Amino acid sequence: MNFNQALQPLLLNKKKLLDTESVCPICKKHIPASIVEIDGRIFIEKKCKEGFFRILFENDAGFFKNYFKLEKQMFSGSEWPFLPTEKDWKIVRRTLRTIILKITTHCNSNCNLCFEEANENDDEMSKKDIENIIKKIGKNKNVILWGGEPTTRYDIFEIIKMISKHGNIPMIFTNGLKLSDLMYVKKLKESGLRRVHLSFDGFNEEIYDKLRGNRNHLYLKLKALKNLETVGIETYLSATIVGGINESEVPKILSFAIRNNHFIKFIFFNEAVPWGRFYIDMKKYLTASDIIKLLEKANLGTIRREYIIEFMKLKLKLVKLFGKFHFNFPSFVGTLFKVKNNRVEELIPLKVLKKMNKNIDEGKYVGLLRFILKNINFTKFFEMLLERRLEKEILGDNILSIQFNKPCTPLTYLPYKTDSIEIRKSFEDKLPRFQYAGSA
Repeated sequence: MNFNQALQPLLLNKKKLLDTESVCPICKKHIPASIVEIDGRIFIEKKCKEGFFRILFENDAGFFKNYFKLEKQMFSGSEWPFLPTEKDWKIVRRTLRTIILKITTHCNSNCNLCFEEANENDDEMSKKDIENIIKKIGKNKNVILWGGEPTTRYDIFEIIKMISKHGNIPMIFTNGLKLSDLMYVKKLKESGLRRVHLSFDGFNEEIYDKLRGNRNHLYLKLKALKNLETVGIETYLSATIVGGINESEVPKILSFAIRNNHFIKFIFFNEAVPWGRFYIDMKKYLTASDIIKLLEKANLGTIRREYIIEFMKLKLKLVKLFGKFHFNFPSFVGTLFKVKNNRVEELIPLKVLKKMNKNIDEGKYVGLLRFILKNINFTKFFEMLLERRLEKEILGDNILSIQFNKPCTPLTYLPYKTDSIEIRKSFEDKLPRFQYAGSA
């Protein structure tokens, strides 16, 4: 596999922005890396004994400089994935909010863009392995069951009950095919499932033929969404956007989420990272800034790149502020919008948001406190702070969150701080290993 031929652009005006580290896409070892700007685009450059690699990270250098803040992760690992020490488990208990458990490699689909390469080996975490991990991570964690496809496990209901029993919040990331059965969804709810992350790439069956290898997936997913609404399980949509295939679906997905905001609370817009079974023409590679432009043109309310950047800055400041007191402020939360009259509005007016960021920079917290008192149920807010967790309820109903996600693969990995970690079983020694959430 020649990554350079697939990914290397024509080299014109190059400027190094910073030195960091990444992993080799061949041997998976941590190696030095640089973030460089070439003709207004951002690339990761890295060199290993396996070769030199240049990977596109963001099509808009200005957006990258404002939106992405790279801070070194705190874990000890020098491999990808790595065997955690007791210190690493302590970090998970004290500072992380979300744990992603890869409980199986099996899948009931064979998607053309699977960067996890599902069904290419035969392995699962045992229920005992899962319970041992759950006991180590602490309480009040979002535990997302991941695969492969987690619903292929016959004991999924028992696993969900186990997570709840240990004081954590069970969720699944699923293709939704089995959720087209209403009785199955009811059983998930009865077992204690709190949230579903559902992959959903648009409303045209041709999209699923090209991306997922089966045009009928659209109808099964639509049925799954109806069932989730009927049963009352909070739902996050996860859309992978590929230029020339489904970029026109971005406004349709947003519109659908707005109309169904009573149970759809979040949209992840994912970039299609060329890894696993899918390699795309880099001319069609849409990054976060490209997807934001599509949302700005959707005419479904006020969505501005500047607001998204300022909101991101506020999140990072709050994460840092709350972290001093060991409160796990949810940095994974995307940019928040109000839903009103089938449109979205900025949760915090841009002018106020800029002022809040300025006040925090200057050590003045009056503006922040004023916003909390005016817009949030303060009693509920305080109660949840005492429990060291923040849930969507503090912001009330009619809120939609939008996040732009670059799946973390050995191509795109950057060691920047996040509040989630993926735990998977090693094929070699069968021990649980940590994989950085990296560039999410």
